[in-house]
Amino acid sequence: MSSQVVRSIAVLGIFALLDVSRVAHAAEVPSHKAGLWETTMTLNGGAPTVKKLCFAPEWEKKMLELTVKSCAKYEVKKEGSSWVVESECDLGGQRYTGKTVSSGDFTSTVQSESTSTSKDGAKTTMKTDAKWVGVCGPNDKPGSIVR
Repeated sequence: MSSQVVRSIAVLGIFALLDVSRVAHAAEVPSHKAGLWETTMTLNGGAPTVKKLCFAPEWEKKMLELTVKSCAKYEVKKEGSSWVVESECDLGGQRYTGKTVSSGDFTSTVQSESTSTSKDGAKTTMKTDAKWVGVCGPNDKPGSIVR
């Protein structure tokens, strides 16, 4: 699997984490708080990667629209205290079928576990833990990754 595809899957995982809150918000469930979110991602059981992301509701809406455009299927449902996204999306010229299960209060913490399978059968798993850590810096733009 190319590094571009792995990067695309990781980014889609972040978007799925954010997208669930947009759908949750529409159902009167709290959405992400605007500000700086720290995400810890583990891809295929490897070493965790920690990134900070400056988040804003208008950016979230734009990312949801872009994500859904690349997907033939993008279904969200509530199961108990978790939100489940099932999708079939094109990333890096390859079709992926995936499932993301997210939980948390969606205002200060979110935990997600994602699995995806490419058309050629390659499987990817990703675990993401995100927490709100404060306001974005004065020079941070929504969607920017902050060190």
